[in-house]
Amino acid sequence: MAAEDSRRRPASAPSGRGGWGLHADQSFLGKPIDPDVVERVRLSLQKYPGTRSVEEREKIIATKVSASKKFDKECSAEYWAWTHQVKENGSAVFKLPSDPRKGMPTQEEYIRERVEKGLRDMRKTNREYKAWVKSLKMKMEADKLEDAAAKAQADADFDVAAQGRNEQRRQRDAEMNQEAKGQESQFWIRHQEMKDRVSKRPNSAPPGRSSGVESAASMAEKKRHDMVRIQKTMSAEYHEWLREVSVPKFSLPSSFVDHEMLERKAKMHKDRMKQERKSEFAYLREVEGMKQKHHERIMGMVEERLEGDKKFDEEHAAATEGLAASRQEAKKKRDIVTAQSRQELKNMYKRMKEKPLMLEVAYGK
Repeated sequence: MAAEDSRRRPASAPSGRGGWGLHADQSFLGKPIDPDVVERVRLSLQKYPGTRSVEEREKIIATKVSASKKFDKECSAEYWAWTHQVKENGSAVFKLPSDPRKGMPTQEEYIRERVEKGLRDMRKTNREYKAWVKSLKMKMEADKLEDAAAKAQADADFDVAAQGRNEQRRQRDAEMNQEAKGQESQFWIRHQEMKDRVSKRPNSAPPGRSSGVESAASMAEKKRHDMVRIQKTMSAEYHEWLREVSVPKFSLPSSFVDHEMLERKAKMHKDRMKQERKSEFAYLREVEGMKQKHHERIMGMVEERLEGDKKFDEEHAAATEGLAASRQEAKKKRDIVTAQSRQELKNMYKRMKEKPLMLEVAYGK
């Protein structure tokens, strides 16, 4: 078994934990050892018809080499014997046909001619290309010179214009300075004249004089006094009228009582009170109606909001149920896919187990 392990394992591959750390029956790290596969591989290797060691292989190779050498020697001896016999007894009867390419250049000459023609064409193309490059460089140099001349002319024009602008600016500054100096001199002249006039005034200020124009404060005070006076007059007239209205102008004789008038007044008072009560009841009914309308409007708004909240809750609950249903459906689909994947993986493992190994196919199961 150790010999089989050494045959299955490469000579350069380290073994044991000191090398790659792999077991003899493990294909790579992380993959567990499958005893069934290991057993199938070992049974297949036992059916291998070839050599089992290096000595057997070298012996077979040496045998085949010696047999081949012997066969070569026999063939060579037979060939040389036949050639000797042909030289001794045979005569030449074969004649080569005339060469159809006689007078034509050979392949080497044809190739050399084509190469020389290609080189000539290449040299001509190179000369034309160099001439074109040279003309292009000359054109670029001429364009550069033209651009440089144009730029120099533009710079010179700009310098001339700048000098003109600077000269205009200096003239304008000189004029502004001259004007400012003239205004300054005029200011100081006026200032000196004013100082002279002030120095000629008397030392004490003259007494104040009235302008004769009424001030706004005095006008407002006068207007206020007029308004107070008018208000007092109107108040006195009103109180006088009120006293005249309050005092009766006539008096009934004490000895005469008009019962019909009293009844008429009582009836009028009763009708008036009845009308006032009707008006009061109508007003109260209107107020109650307004309260009822306001209450109904408020209750309608409350019911509308409650209905909206209820509808929102129902929609939210429906959405939640739909989301839960969709999640449940998605979970079912995922479970189905997972189950199918697991089953497919199991089937794959089963197919891999049932599939014959290359060693089994090569050596016969």
